[in-house]
Amino acid sequence: NKTGLEAMDDAATVNWGNEWQMPDSGQFRELTNDSYTTTTWIEQNGVKGLMITSKRNGKSIFLPAAGYRNYSNFREEGSNGYYWTRTLTSYYSNFADLWVFNSNETKMDDYYRYFGRSVRPVRVKK
Repeated sequence: NKTGLEAMDDAATVNWGNEWQMPDSGQFRELTNDSYTTTTWIEQNGVKGLMITSKRNGKSIFLPAAGYRNYSNFREEGSNGYYWTRTLTSYYSNFADLWVFNSNETKMDDYYRYFGRSVRPVRVKK
């Protein structure tokens, strides 16, 4: 009945410490809500990805389209981004929500938690 990862299962917390965690699904949805931000597919320093810019303060974040890892192979680098959230799905304990984007769309999906996807840590609110 868990809805989110525990700290010991959160890659950001384990690698960066207790002040960091993986974002939940709602935080990714807020990040790409066109009421608050603009999203632009760009190439920065030879890396394709999504530039997300705040309409309020003009600050931005670049998320690389790093593709994903399937066993020992990397796939879809430069064309798709896959970022884990800390939100677990309610119907299958081995699945977590996954934020997916490419040059045409951004969306939420879910997948097996043990597959290699990118992680973008966020600082824990105090």
